[in-house]
Amino acid sequence: MRYGKSRLKSGKTAVTAIFHDLSVMSASEQRYWHSHEIEQPSIDRTDENFKRFLARTYDGEFVDFPDPISEVVEAMTTVNEALAPEVFFTRTENIHLRLPVEQTYKALCDSASELYKLVGPDGILQSTLKKHLASRYGLEDDAFIHKESGRPRSTMQLISLLENLTPISNSYAKAVKKVGDLRIDADHKILTKEAGKENYSDMFAALCSEVKAGLTSLAASTKR
Repeated sequence: MRYGKSRLKSGKTAVTAIFHDLSVMSASEQRYWHSHEIEQPSIDRTDENFKRFLARTYDGEFVDFPDPISEVVEAMTTVNEALAPEVFFTRTENIHLRLPVEQTYKALCDSASELYKLVGPDGILQSTLKKHLASRYGLEDDAFIHKESGRPRSTMQLISLLENLTPISNSYAKAVKKVGDLRIDADHKILTKEAGKENYSDMFAALCSEVKAGLTSLAASTKR
């Protein structure tokens, strides 16, 4: 069954089935699809992904669809390459990471939780970060201690320190915090699977784009 997704003017996402494919289905399957038919869909004509779907399905064009997760992974790889032979991110793959499978807040939080495992502090080798701060900016051990608490700075605090030392345009630390806030909801709240009005796939894609932008700035600040 071929299908696409179209953003509606209401902000919701609709499944767009191919009429020919529906016509060759059994009567019971057709009734199922008919029960979900939207009489007045009011399609958002600015939806670029739906335009790509139409171009591929009806015009036979070779179309590349955006892959926000792959873009994040590529940006992570760029950061690692900038600090080679040292490794900044300990892993750049998570088989459980995918776009929200349902249009629910829970699905958004679940996807963010898996993304956090890659881009969050547990996926960053702090020793590489400290070594870079020392060699590039001449920071000594006392710079890695929080003055007020007297405790070692966390990995994300060290990231913020690096960003403060570098004139970058996008903050990786702020982007990761947004991912982390959703992860906290996934881990500590009882979330229902009720569909919401928001387009959670687009929200997650936008979050990935923000993380990617932060990674791009981070890579620029770590080039030797």
